[in-house]
Amino acid sequence: MTFEITNNLPEDKIITVDGQEITVRQYVPIAEKLEAIQSILSLCLNSETGLYLPGHVTVFKYLYQFYLYTDIEFKPEDKDNPMALYDALYNSPLAAHVIAALPIADISDFNVLLEDFIAQFEMYQTSAYGILDSLSKDYKNLNFDIDELQKKLTNKENIKLVDEIVTKLG
Repeated sequence: MTFEITNNLPEDKIITVDGQEITVRQYVPIAEKLEAIQSILSLCLNSETGLYLPGHVTVFKYLYQFYLYTDIEFKPEDKDNPMALYDALYNSPLAAHVIAALPIADISDFNVLLEDFIAQFEMYQTSAYGILDSLSKDYKNLNFDIDELQKKLTNKENIKLVDEIVTKLG
């Protein structure tokens, strides 16, 4: 048996909400899902801790269900304010209709992929290797130059400042 690649994607659903037709995709190709996951991860990473902000993940995961699965067009200024957009969508009658029309299995696959990426990244970040890697990067970012430090320590003004500090500390 040979397998032939064909475009046999499930047919989109058309729903009507307040007199407006909305197309709800029943399958999103994996490349689009992975691109969306990459965007969500970059928007939700706390750079100080190296961990993801759960509230932000919830917001962006919800918004991307609309971005990926519907033909609803959002104004750029609304997209630039994701927390307000989330609140508006979450509390609108439109959301309930769209959520009911979403493909459960495909959304589940998307959520599992996203959660797996987060779990693996956070496991790495908190592992011994991840911590050592982070320390190594931090050390390189210090731009530590021993010659420059020695020059600063031999400067008479800097020596006076250090002497004053030591005297005041007792």
